[in-house]
Amino acid sequence: MERTQWYKGLIISLFLGIIFFVVNFMSHTAPVSTIIFKSVLVALTFGVLYTLTFTLLASEQRRIQYGAPLVIGVALGALVGMKVEQPIICTLIGIVVALLIGYVYGRIKGGR
Repeated sequence: MERTQWYKGLIISLFLGIIFFVVNFMSHTAPVSTIIFKSVLVALTFGVLYTLTFTLLASEQRRIQYGAPLVIGVALGALVGMKVEQPIICTLIGIVVALLIGYVYGRIKGGR
């Protein structure tokens, strides 16, 4: 991953954390420490996912290997999650299944 891409992810994560804090501070009555903790958690989660995504999809071969399964996994996970009222958990399961499918696809293509 290029250094500029890493910095871009860091800046976007910081802005997202700040926006999340401001929105929650204005609309919730929770303690400030709880809102700060949740804002930091959102920023860290986004930063990790951003970094992993752009590291994983850095080459054309990996885009083919992981791109379509990730899109399908996230979409199906979110749809199933809405039906069972657990969208975040099902979306994460969809991502994990998509990564496994991409890995198996890579092993099959590499084994020939």
